[in-house]
Amino acid sequence: MKNSNSLLATYYKRKVRAALCVVGVGGIVAVTFAFSSASNSALYGNISALVALLALLWLGYAVTCPKCNLRILFHAMTSQSAGQWLHWSLQVPECPRCGHVCELKQ
Repeated sequence: MKNSNSLLATYYKRKVRAALCVVGVGGIVAVTFAFSSASNSALYGNISALVALLALLWLGYAVTCPKCNLRILFHAMTSQSAGQWLHWSLQVPECPRCGHVCELKQ
């Protein structure tokens, strides 16, 4: 998202990076515990998967258009294909509802 002119990169860069890090770490921990033979591995794996899901949900509610409050990630999840919603939401330069264009602060 470096030097990008998208809504997410302009207004929500820190939130997106933090949430995606939490989702990534939670996913890695969940997969690690799925293949573990420890006695509490199922519990820890489910907790880490839940944390990753909650971080993704929080990001969906937190990333909105500054003008019309459209939830951009949820809009992308419902309007784009399963393989394209994240790419589309990271590249969209204007709000699909109101047309608000982001302006980079330099």
